[in-house]
Amino acid sequence: MRYTTIADNLVGELGRIGQKVGKGWYDYDPSKGKGRLPIVSPEVADFVNKHRLKVGIASGGVSLSNDEIVNR
Repeated sequence: MRYTTIADNLVGELGRIGQKVGKGWYDYDPSKGKGRLPIVSPEVADFVNKHRLKVGIASGGVSLSNDEIVNR
């Protein structure tokens, strides 16, 4: 299995450690859904895009069928 460092970098570089602090892979606003409603984070989207370019992953990703997803 291949290891990716993106989650480690998300924590180390951006300090995004999860729901309890209001920011992880998503943003969490305490006034919405009791702070549990995931909100897409522009900061994370930008971070992932930069990581994708750094490691040479083309935009748009790979299209997988439902069977391929289950098999993987």
